[in-house]
Amino acid sequence: MKDYINPYNIPNWLTRYDFSVYGNLVNGDTLQEVLSNFAYYINEVISIVNKYTNDLEDTLKWLKGEGVTNAVNKKMEELIKEGYFEDLINDQLFTDFDDKLNKLAKLIEELKESDIEINKEIFSIKENIEGTLSTINELKESIKNNKNEIDKIKDSINEIKVELYDSFEFKASKKYLLTSTNISEVLQQIVDDNEGLSYHSIVYIPPANYIFNKTVERLNNIYIVFDKKATLKVADSCIMGAFTNGQIDKDDYPSGYSAGGNIVIENANFISDIYAFGFALGTNIKLKNLKLRFKEGAHGGEIAGVDGFTIDKGYFKSTGKSENYREEAEVIQIQTTTPSAFSYYGRRHTLPCKNVKFSRVTIDGASTGLGSHGAVYGTWEESFIFEKCNIKNCTIGLRLFGFKNVIITDCTFEENKYDILSKGLIKNDDLNRPFGQATQDVQLNNVVFRATRGDKEACIHFDNRRRTADEGGLGKSENIVMNNVIFATTGYACRFHNVEGVTLSNLTGYSDKGIRFSNAYIVSLANINMESKSDVHCVIFSKDPDYYTDGVNKYVNIKCCNLKAVNKGIGVYDTFEGNIQDNSIQLTGPSSEKMAIEIGGGGKKFYVSNNVEYCHTPQTGPTFSASQYASEVYFNSNLSKGYTGSNNTQNDSTGNKGTFKPSYA
Repeated sequence: MKDYINPYNIPNWLTRYDFSVYGNLVNGDTLQEVLSNFAYYINEVISIVNKYTNDLEDTLKWLKGEGVTNAVNKKMEELIKEGYFEDLINDQLFTDFDDKLNKLAKLIEELKESDIEINKEIFSIKENIEGTLSTINELKESIKNNKNEIDKIKDSINEIKVELYDSFEFKASKKYLLTSTNISEVLQQIVDDNEGLSYHSIVYIPPANYIFNKTVERLNNIYIVFDKKATLKVADSCIMGAFTNGQIDKDDYPSGYSAGGNIVIENANFISDIYAFGFALGTNIKLKNLKLRFKEGAHGGEIAGVDGFTIDKGYFKSTGKSENYREEAEVIQIQTTTPSAFSYYGRRHTLPCKNVKFSRVTIDGASTGLGSHGAVYGTWEESFIFEKCNIKNCTIGLRLFGFKNVIITDCTFEENKYDILSKGLIKNDDLNRPFGQATQDVQLNNVVFRATRGDKEACIHFDNRRRTADEGGLGKSENIVMNNVIFATTGYACRFHNVEGVTLSNLTGYSDKGIRFSNAYIVSLANINMESKSDVHCVIFSKDPDYYTDGVNKYVNIKCCNLKAVNKGIGVYDTFEGNIQDNSIQLTGPSSEKMAIEIGGGGKKFYVSNNVEYCHTPQTGPTFSASQYASEVYFNSNLSKGYTGSNNTQNDSTGNKGTFKPSYA
């Protein structure tokens, strides 16, 4: 019966190769690890079955052989010694003894039958194992076939690499005798040699510490790949940094985005503290895995009049303040070309940047992270995406002057004075254009703000305010949408001045000063879960006392919000037409004259209904109120919990026909 199952030996081919293409199939294991583990446990099963078979065979052999004989002999000897047979030797004795022997024989036969069944089970297990091994063999053949295909792909890739690096002039160190100090000359020679090509020239730069002593000009249709161990330093003599797609001091560019384009620069690691690059009047420029060290208060790079610019994965780190520190100096400046802006070339053009994307960019320390500090009337920097960025320790994170169609998503802002600052136009003496253009069409989704800031500073600040009566209109920021935004900040969460079409939904967190609007039209707040930690309104609409304002707020809708404040919930002043409905307001302060909702002077045509106030301390004065300088204010079914006075609603507004009866508890 001892038909043992041989263990499955793991073939050497399975352990020699790492088929990483099949990695992470099961709990992060590679395929060979999965197969090896599978074979290991099969061997464990085989070992157990073999041991069980051996033990069973030995037992049966003992029973059929000496085991029974010895047992019978021993028992007979005991009976003889005890004189049992002397008294009981008769026919019945032998009859009983025969019955016992027959039973014993039957038991032995049953054991034999059981042995047969066990053999059948073992055979079945063996068949299953053999089937599994067959499957493993099939899988092994499949892996061999796939490996052959992978090897073919690897060979093709190697052939392409050989073609790119060797067959052409693309390996700079091979053909152009690249050194650490002549990289500007070598790259410029490659650009000159390939001028006029309609396809990418691919240049590989091996590891070394390179020094740019002159700006490489006229980049066009080129892909420059630096080894990840290469470092770049830019000398003061480089007017436009290490790279530019234009030609310095050339004015006669054709109209449009006609300078060099289709440019990719990968793994550029600038360890310099000065200007790294400048691109203008071109199309389709991409920087991948860019590292930039810079002086705070100075530009690290610049784009002007570029259609299609991307930084995909970047890390920008401040090394200290510049000697000529400027708050408006962005790490990456984005601007329209003008006679005074980006004046080294292209002076005759007025072209904005558009179709710009910053993805996976981290900025740590800067006067301003990304953006622009100037704009041209009638021209927007248009179509921008900021995604998965982290901007921290800056005076201003994003500065948006004259931007349009901006998406900010999955970003984090930490410990900045202003996270996002948008302003209307400042005067441009060069073009003698009027004021009047502000950033428009801005979306924020899944953004987190965390900071400790001053009393008047804000995470988000749309600042289109007039400083004086004769300053001229700065224009409105229109169509601002915020969704799934988290605040954990002192100062203001948001300040909006001179805006139209603002929709805020699913905002959560806390701030000291809450959310403030002035000169705001068509505003909707829904599902806001915010806490104001100082004794100011959690949400307020009013004129701004610090600046000249010639307008009022109009068309306000506040619905289904959960607000927590000290003594003041929602304040509405100088505001026409609105609806405040289905909100929950908690007031935690000690004052007995806390105000959940107040329609102040200048408020007109407001409906306040189905709101609930929760007082943490006794409340004697009204918690829902309309000033005598307001008009047509209607209260209905508003509830105060913790109220101890005679009437929770005081409506002194004029012209309040049909004022609803207040309710309280």
